[in-house]
Amino acid sequence: MTDLNRIEHAAREYLDADQVSDDWPSVQSNFYNIAAEPHVNLDLVAITRKLDSTPSQEELQALGKLVKDLTGVIKLSCGDTTDAVRDDLLLQARQLLGLIGL
Repeated sequence: MTDLNRIEHAAREYLDADQVSDDWPSVQSNFYNIAAEPHVNLDLVAITRKLDSTPSQEELQALGKLVKDLTGVIKLSCGDTTDAVRDDLLLQARQLLGLIGL
């Protein structure tokens, strides 16, 4: 995996550097060398995709509320009678709420 600190440092140095200073060619070259590395770009794409696929806390809370509400409906509609399907659904709901930390 790419060292994100190295990328960040090169980009910040590039943005903050004085283009008329004697160090500018080195700073510019360092940044372009890092930015042009194919594996760096592929790693950044993979990281971005992973972040895009991770649900936000707000989404998890909305899912938790939905599961809790549906659990309430299941309990009300089935009453106190023994029902294997109901019990399985309630177990799945508890497991899901545990997985998302609610």
